[in-house]
Amino acid sequence: AKSERKARVLAGPKLMKLSFDLGLVIEKDLSNDSAFYTVSMRLPPKFVDDHTLQELMPYKDALSKISLVGSEITDEGLYYLGQMSNLKEIILSKTCITGEGLNYLKKLAQLKMLNLSHTRLSNQYALELTRFPNLKKVFLYNTLLDPNMAEALDQDLEEVQISLEEGPFF
Repeated sequence: AKSERKARVLAGPKLMKLSFDLGLVIEKDLSNDSAFYTVSMRLPPKFVDDHTLQELMPYKDALSKISLVGSEITDEGLYYLGQMSNLKEIILSKTCITGEGLNYLKKLAQLKMLNLSHTRLSNQYALELTRFPNLKKVFLYNTLLDPNMAEALDQDLEEVQISLEEGPFF
């Protein structure tokens, strides 16, 4: 654990350079352990897609929160997010997500919050949410999810709050 923390601290300068190269904002996560980092979009945003997530992979263990609202992230990009084992929050509102790749995220043991508002999430893939071990809150505003399915998920997942509100952008 001590060597992992040292690796995250040493990743800082490299992450700062990468943030400039990729057009992202990468900062220390002050809400958690300052040895972790958050990733979000710049304003005005630069083009961000699945390849951008691939570029972050060398630092996958140093990231605790990702907010890529309005990006071109697809279900294939969820493969990369699923390898970022320290992610606590993922915000992918207004992206190209349908839910087909949600199974990549179910092994994220620390994931507490997921925002998929304004995506094309459907009933078929929403059932994957029942397999997430420690999820506490999911935002599903303006998706293709049937309201009855949202209610059924909310009842089935006693520890998880399913919200049809828009949710946070960061």
